[in-house]
Amino acid sequence: MRVLPLNQVSPNQFLRQVDHRGHASGCAQGAKASTDITYWPATIRAGIELRTRCRVREIATNEHGMASGVVYYDADGVEQFQPAEVVVLACNAVGTARILLNSASARFPTGLANSSGLVGKNLMFHPYARIAGYFDETLDGYRGPGNCIWSQEFYETDRSRGFVRGYTFEFSRGQGAVMVAVHGMHRRSRRRSMKLSFVSWSLIDRGVPAAVHRGRTSSIPRPSEACHPWRAGRR
Repeated sequence: MRVLPLNQVSPNQFLRQVDHRGHASGCAQGAKASTDITYWPATIRAGIELRTRCRVREIATNEHGMASGVVYYDADGVEQFQPAEVVVLACNAVGTARILLNSASARFPTGLANSSGLVGKNLMFHPYARIAGYFDETLDGYRGPGNCIWSQEFYETDRSRGFVRGYTFEFSRGQGAVMVAVHGMHRRSRRRSMKLSFVSWSLIDRGVPAAVHRGRTSSIPRPSEACHPWRAGRR
């Protein structure tokens, strides 16, 4: 196993300067600080092996109850085992819970790190509401970053409103040609309208944890389900 000290990785060494050519949903100029631009190039050059299109099914444990590796499906759907001295689990709220629950065994019948029985429960969502407007003026919003204004005036809890937590207001610019095509705006007049004179206003809510917000996953997903073994929702 190759270990790369973090002090040898500079996340900014591969970033390019932002030139405001368009949305940062996917930056063709390499100016967005996503891990494929920041950390992965340095770690791969140092000898780290990156296996893409794989799906981890479970974490294996040894006779001492310690993590000893992972069972995963490779790009062809074939089950593989990768031994490891250290297993780092960083798969967001849904993916992390899925793997921990899938890792049930005789020693850990409810899954790893789940003695409380709360893994996969209290899933929090961020409801997102959006309205859009078209204007006669040419706005050229696609020439800059998409999200241009945020307001968190109502973000914190104010009990006089009758509920806990709050929400964020977000204002977004118009979209460039690629994003318009992705959203299925086929008519030329509509495409031009979105590109030159489109503005949207969104409300991002803050959910609260609740035991009924949970995920369901099979203990042993089949290879054909390797990429879709989790269903999140209310149960």
